[in-house]
Amino acid sequence: MTSAQSTSRASGRPRNPDVDRRILEAAVLEFGDVGYDGLSMERVALRARVSKATLYLRWAKRDDLLLDCWAALDLHVGEIDTGNLRSDLRELATSVAELYFSDYGRSTLRLVVESERHPVLAVHSQKIRDGQVMAARSIVRRAIGRREIPADTPVSILLDGLCGALLNHALSTPSRLRSHARSTLPEYVDQLVEFVLAGSDAVRNSGFDSGGD
Repeated sequence: MTSAQSTSRASGRPRNPDVDRRILEAAVLEFGDVGYDGLSMERVALRARVSKATLYLRWAKRDDLLLDCWAALDLHVGEIDTGNLRSDLRELATSVAELYFSDYGRSTLRLVVESERHPVLAVHSQKIRDGQVMAARSIVRRAIGRREIPADTPVSILLDGLCGALLNHALSTPSRLRSHARSTLPEYVDQLVEFVLAGSDAVRNSGFDSGGD
């Protein structure tokens, strides 16, 4: 149980869900701007347009607030099964790319990068990575089952090429170009999927041991 759930109001009045939502959203966006080390309860309260007393009544500690704000966001990669490998990979890549270039994209990228230094962030960062990897492996294994690709397709190379490229694209795009990058995501995704499929074929045909699944 989080501190937000366990803290009761002295007046007995019901909690205002709009206030909770504003605080959680402000915390995510503020984290994206300043990172874990720069995040303060005072700045979150200011951004959410609430008093510090209102904030501390709900979350006594910064880490509790961070855990709750990430839990409130739906970062799950849903089941993808169009019946075709190329289309499945496009769907997956589009889902991941849209997350990275969304309003919460900068925060998500910080979460992934900073989780190595701050264990409190690791649980949600790992959920993001695990969700992407599990979805991608399911896609590739179904394609092998349909005999769209050979059983010896280098799955790890294919997935690293897809998810790694999307992460790098988001990290390396400067703020001034993010709007343009967002608008051209469909073209980028199409090119990336073709590149990754061609690359996995090249690795397989070369006879090089990619390390397996």
